[in-house]
Amino acid sequence: LGLYSITFNNDLEHDHASLQAFSDFRSEAEARDFKYFLEIFGPNMPDAVPTDGVGEFLNDMIARALAGVTSKNRPLFLKMPYCGPKALEELVAYDPSLIVGVLGGASGTAMDAFTLLAETKKYGGRAALFGRKINNAEDQLLMIELLRLVADGNIKPTEAVNTYHKKLEGKRIIPFRSTEDDLKITAPELAYL
Repeated sequence: LGLYSITFNNDLEHDHASLQAFSDFRSEAEARDFKYFLEIFGPNMPDAVPTDGVGEFLNDMIARALAGVTSKNRPLFLKMPYCGPKALEELVAYDPSLIVGVLGGASGTAMDAFTLLAETKKYGGRAALFGRKINNAEDQLLMIELLRLVADGNIKPTEAVNTYHKKLEGKRIIPFRSTEDDLKITAPELAYL
């Protein structure tokens, strides 16, 4: 399984070249029966897109990138930034066969991780790829266990944070933050809550 990443910046020449390179990659991947997932990043150039328009912009670019791509040559899943409920629901509704997943971004608080996962599931996402949110946790395996419970709908984010801290205490692991601070949402993409 491979990863193909694209960053779109609302620059016609750059974005066209990125789409062409992705097309070339797909041709080679199909010829070699190579499976991949597609990672889309938000613009990294200042003022490329207004902040409140990033979700619509990325959805449009994803639709362009996958237009006409046969099911055999499509990515197994999509990894992208969470741009809020509206953008995620629109993308999922546009192509229900596409497995949409979110990337985790910065480490943030435990509440950020659990809430981002819950919101992703609530609005139609089916995968979460949390590198730093897990890697930088005090106890990675415990974080994964609780993320699984949140993903399965067996526990709410607030309860997951409280459980995380109780179990850290039981293991005599000193948390990076107090429970009170870890219950705060600090991720900008969740500012609507």
